[in-house]
Amino acid sequence: MRNKSKANVRRAGFLKVVEKVFRLLETLAQSEAGVRVSDLARTLRQPKASVYRILLTLETLGYVRQDADTLAYQCTAHAAWLTPQSGERDVAEDRAREWNDCSPGLSKL
Repeated sequence: MRNKSKANVRRAGFLKVVEKVFRLLETLAQSEAGVRVSDLARTLRQPKASVYRILLTLETLGYVRQDADTLAYQCTAHAAWLTPQSGERDVAEDRAREWNDCSPGLSKL
């Protein structure tokens, strides 16, 4: 049996496509005007075809939308939790604090 460190075991299960999706969403969330496919590909250093396929999937799932005039993609309200200005993150943190106050034993799990 090989002696694998815990970090190597985690790394072996790491899915790069998930990383790509979140980096793309984070990039879109930072832009108020939206970002075009070519600009996203350049920023993320990914092939345009890969970026396009991810965007198509996210659009189908309702996380992004494409502006018909500018062709730029933006996050939808479905992905509002990514944007710091949305206030959604604050609401979630408040709810978590309330839950912790009601059930203090759970925070130790």
